[in-house]
Order: sequence, then structure tokens, then C-alpha cells
Amino acid sequence: MPAMRLDRLYLCVDAGGTKVAAAIADAEGALVAEGRAGPANMAELGVGAAVGEILAAVSRAVATLPHPPPAGPAGLRCPVAFEAAWIGCSGCDSPTDVAALHAALAPAFAAPINVMNDALLLSLVMKARATPWAVAAVSGTGSVALGVGADGVWGKRGGFGFLFGDPGSGYHLGLVAIRRVCAAYDAGVEVPGIAGTVREWFGADSTDDVPARCHELEEQLDPVAASNARKLRIAALAPAVLAAAGSDPLAAAALAECARGLAADIAALARQAKAERRGAGGLALTGGLGTQPAFVAALVGALAALGVQFEWVETVDSPARRGAAALAALRE
Repeated sequence: MPAMRLDRLYLCVDAGGTKVAAAIADAEGALVAEGRAGPANMAELGVGAAVGEILAAVSRAVATLPHPPPAGPAGLRCPVAFEAAWIGCSGCDSPTDVAALHAALAPAFAAPINVMNDALLLSLVMKARATPWAVAAVSGTGSVALGVGADGVWGKRGGFGFLFGDPGSGYHLGLVAIRRVCAAYDAGVEVPGIAGTVREWFGADSTDDVPARCHELEEQLDPVAASNARKLRIAALAPAVLAAAGSDPLAAAALAECARGLAADIAALARQAKAERRGAGGLALTGGLGTQPAFVAALVGALAALGVQFEWVETVDSPARRGAAALAALRE
């Protein structure tokens, strides 16, 4: 086994709505360190909270390097001079967002960093595929779809946050399932299966108690943290809905509705690419929901129903790991 080369290191950070993952690769693209931290959606939690979680994850990754560097000057949280560092953050959607996050993060690093929306980390997949363009879509706690090419980002759909529904996200899937369960109950149909899961999840004795439980805030938390915790509680229902979709008609309908929401955004970008004569492109997916086979199948089916097909479809389980390795490959 070749020795790790720690003279040149590459950092990639995926800061999402549920967690932050930081990965460091050596010059050969081998993973040498990782660190994790809590949620970091800057639009919903604020720049300060996002920066705190990002730096916590990076610091933990640096601390696990085979030969951790000595501490730097006060305020320099990351004394490693990375050859390249990409930091993708959910809720970082506009040039103003990028500038604000970069200004807050850059002083903590010993070398220049690149800051972007978390979906843009998937552009490294497009580079490896050598296609002229791709749609980079995140389906995690939240959702967003970007059209990316050699000329950068040429299109965007979604990414407006949970207050706007975040179609095709884990939050959206949980929300749709809850809404369908409650609508069936109001219609006089007490459905088995996922309805019981929803009641149990929110500690409700009856389905008509579920909406009130969904609205509850944790009083011991500050208002911003309490609102985020409520959102995450709904999003965390998504795995149970996905698992039930194969046998429960209501869960299956919720999954189909959720997939159609993201498919509509992706299809809009595909039509834009066609109108701009960009040639053949691909679809790169990531996120806790976006990498699940059942969701990918539902999404591809929804896209086919809209007349959209891609040259390739690839799911990326860990954008941070994949990104760090890709940065090394691009530089070497």
C-alpha cells in the first residue's frame, strides 16, 4: 500500500440542513480524515450558526489527521494550507449569500477557500463524466436543482427553504404523508399502516391530534433552533414513509407526489438546456432521500412521464468524500 502524501491536502465540506460532513484527501485522492457537526442551513439558522458548525466539522477532521498540524494564531481555526478547499452550504443561494459566508469563513483558514451552494459540489461529478452539462440536485432535508456546465451555473430551480415546501425533499415527503393521513381521516377513512406510524411518531393518540403535534415547538430552545427542530422532526419521518411505500398505498402516493415535485424542477432545467442547445447532459443526485433506490426510481419515472431522459444518472452518497478525491484528481 502506498504511503499517504500529507504534503498536499484537499478539503471538501458538505454543509447540509441536517449535518455537516468534512473530508480531507491526500494528493493521491485517498481519504485521510473526516469530521462531522450539526445542521448548517444558513438561510434558516443564520450565517453565524452555519459558520460555527462548518468550522467544528473542519476542526474535527484536521484533529484526526495522521500528523495534526500545530495550532495556528488566535482566530485561525484551520492552520492547514490546503491545495484546494471547496465548502458547499445549504441555503447559500445568491451571490450575496456566497459573499457573506466567504467573508465569515475565510479568516479562519490558512489558505484560500471556495464557497458555494452545496449542490455545486456535484459539479465535480460532471467534470469526471466529461459531459457538457448536468443537473445537480440535492434531495436531503431540503431540495434544490442547479444546471451546471463549463461556464458555471446556468440555471436554478427550488432551494427556497421549507416555508416554500422544498419539493422533492425529506421534509416534503414527511409533510405530504402527514397531509394525506390527515385528509383521509377527515374524509372518514382511518387508513392502517403509515397512519399508525405518523401517530406514533408525533405521540398522538388520534389522527386528529397530529396537526397540533406537528406545530409544537420545544420550549427550552430559542425560537430559531425550535423552528429548525420542528422541521427536522417532520423530515425525519421520510425514511419510514419510503420503507412503507412498497406495500402501503398512501405511502406510495406520498412518494410519487414528492418525486413529481423535484422532477418538475429538474425537467424545467433539462428543457432550458435543450433550448440553449447545450447537447447531452446527465443528472447527479445526492442527499439522504436522493440516494435511496426507491426514490431514485420514482424520480426517474416522474421525469420519463414529463418526457425527460438523461445520458446518465448518478447518485453520490458522500459529496464531501467524493469532492475531496475529485479535487485531488483535478490538481494532480
